[in-house]
Amino acid sequence: MHSNRWRRTIGYLCAVLTAGGISKATAQELIAWDSAADPVYDGSWCDRQEGGGGWTTPWMLWTRDTGSCGYFLQTSTSNGDGDRTGDGDIDTNGRAWGLFARDGVTAWALRGFAPLTPWDTLCLSMDNGWIDGDGVVGMGLQTSDYQNRVEFYFVAGMAHYILHDGDGPRDTGIPFTDEGLRLLFSIVDGQRYILTVIERETGIARTFSGRLSGEANAAIELVRFFNYNANAFGADGAPRDLYVNSLALYTMRPDADERAPQIELLGSSMVTIECGTAFADPGARAFDDMDGDLSDRIATSSDLNVRRPGAYTVTYRVADAAGNEGVATRTVRVVDTIAPTLSRVSDQTVVPSTSAVLAPVFFRAPTATDNSDSVSVVCVPAPGSFLAPGAHTVTCTATDSSGNRSQFVFRVTVLPFLRVAFQAPIQDDNKADDIEKDADQANLFRVGVPMPHIVKLYDCKGRDVTAAVAPLVKLQLNVTEREQRGAGSVQVADPPEKASVVGGAKGAMAPVGDTFQFNLDTQTFEAGTQNNARFFRSLVRAAYVAVPGVFFEEDAMLESR
Repeated sequence: MHSNRWRRTIGYLCAVLTAGGISKATAQELIAWDSAADPVYDGSWCDRQEGGGGWTTPWMLWTRDTGSCGYFLQTSTSNGDGDRTGDGDIDTNGRAWGLFARDGVTAWALRGFAPLTPWDTLCLSMDNGWIDGDGVVGMGLQTSDYQNRVEFYFVAGMAHYILHDGDGPRDTGIPFTDEGLRLLFSIVDGQRYILTVIERETGIARTFSGRLSGEANAAIELVRFFNYNANAFGADGAPRDLYVNSLALYTMRPDADERAPQIELLGSSMVTIECGTAFADPGARAFDDMDGDLSDRIATSSDLNVRRPGAYTVTYRVADAAGNEGVATRTVRVVDTIAPTLSRVSDQTVVPSTSAVLAPVFFRAPTATDNSDSVSVVCVPAPGSFLAPGAHTVTCTATDSSGNRSQFVFRVTVLPFLRVAFQAPIQDDNKADDIEKDADQANLFRVGVPMPHIVKLYDCKGRDVTAAVAPLVKLQLNVTEREQRGAGSVQVADPPEKASVVGGAKGAMAPVGDTFQFNLDTQTFEAGTQNNARFFRSLVRAAYVAVPGVFFEEDAMLESR
C-alpha cells in the first residue's frame, strides 16, 4: 500500500503545474498517479512494475534488442551538461525513470489508464539529453491498440521540439533543454486537446491546441515514452538518455469558467509579403475547454498597409460564453524588393520661358509608379533649370521608400528665345510690344509700289542668330488696315499678303542671305492714309517648327500716300 505522503506529493505537483494562470480550475479528483520516488522502484525500474495508483496496467517496458536499449532508475541530472540550475531537474527524492538506446533500436515505456474524457488532464515531467545522428526521443498519447493520437518529441539536429497531431508535425518554438519540461495534456472533446508546456529552467509556459490524429472519439488509454537511437554513436551514454517522472491524471470540474479560449494560428506566426500584393490571411482556429470549437467567432483586426513597407500586427480575438477572451497575433512583414517603373518620355525641344538672359527652361519629366505608396523622381538637370541653348542630357532617378531605384535618360534641346527686328527700309523701335502702346514711327509707302519687309532674328543676348536658326523657323507676314479710335484701333480691312518676286503664299517670308524677306505688293491697298486715322499694321510672327504654340512677334506701322 502506498503512503498518504505520496498522494499528497502528487497533489502538490498538479497544483504547481496548474499555477501561474495556466488554469485556475481546481483538480477535484485525482484519478491516477506515480513517481520514481515510489518505494516499489527502490533499486530498479522493470517491466510489469506497478507503482502509484489508479492505472489500468502496470509499466510495459519493451525493447527490440537486449543490450542496445533498456531501462534504469537514476538521477536526471546526468543528462546533457548536468544540472545548471541546481534544482534536481525532474527528480523526486533524487531519482527518475530512464530510457537508453543505441545501435538503431528503440526503448518504449507505456502505462495504461481509463479512457480520457473531457476535463481529464495528464501531467508529467520529461527530460532528455543530447541526441546523436538520427535519434528521436519523446512521448505520445495512444489508443488501446497503440495508435498515436498526439506526440511531443525532439529530433536530433533540430532547434525546437515538435508537436505532431491530426494536422501533422509543427514546430513548437520550444528550444532544446536538458533541464526538463512539464507537460499538461487536457482533453477538450473526442477530437480536440490543449497542451501546456512549461520550461523548468525559465518558467516559460506555452499553450497549444489542436486536432487529435486518427478516428474521431477514439479513446486515449495509453501514455508512451520512447528513445530511438539517442546514443547513435555509442559514446558515453549517460548524457544522451531520456528521463520521465511524476505522472498524474486528474479531472477538473471548475465551478466557473475562468480559462480563456486558445487560439491556434494556421500557418506561420511571421509572414513576409511583397509590397503592393494582397495578404492572404491563413486564418486561425479557436477552442475552449467548455464551449468547444469557437473558430467561427474569431474577430480579426490589423493595421496592415500593403502599400507601405514595415512590420504589422494581425490580431485574432475570440471570447467564450463566460466572457473570457483569447488573443493571438501574427506579424506580417511588408518588404519592397521591386524598383519603381519610370514612364518613357521622348527627346524634347524647348524654348526658355522668358527673354531674360537667365531664364528657366521647362520640359516634360517622366513619372514613376511603384508597388509602394512612396516614390520620388529627381531629374538632373531639373525642369525649371537655367539651361543655355544647345543639347542637354537629362537623367531622372526614381527612388522608393525602400531605396530601390531606376533611371531613365533622355535629351532636351534648348532653342534660343528670339526677338524679331525690322530692317531698312522699314523703321521700327523693334521692341516686342503692341503698336497701340508704343511710339513706332510711320513708314510711308506709295500704293502700287512693292514695300520690302526685311527682318532679322536675335537671341536674348542680342546676338544675330538669323542664319543659325533659319532651318528651324517659319516667318509669316500679316498686314491689316486699321483705324484709330480713342486709345486703340480697330481693323477695317484685310488686304492680301501678295508677294512681289520675294516671298511665299499667305505672307510666308523667305530666307535671303542672313535675313528673312517679303516684298509686299501694295496695288490693292487704300491710298491716302497719311496723317489721318487710318494706317496699316505689318505683323511678323516667327515660330519654331519643332515647338508648336511658341512664337515671337514684332509689328511696324505703315502709311500710304
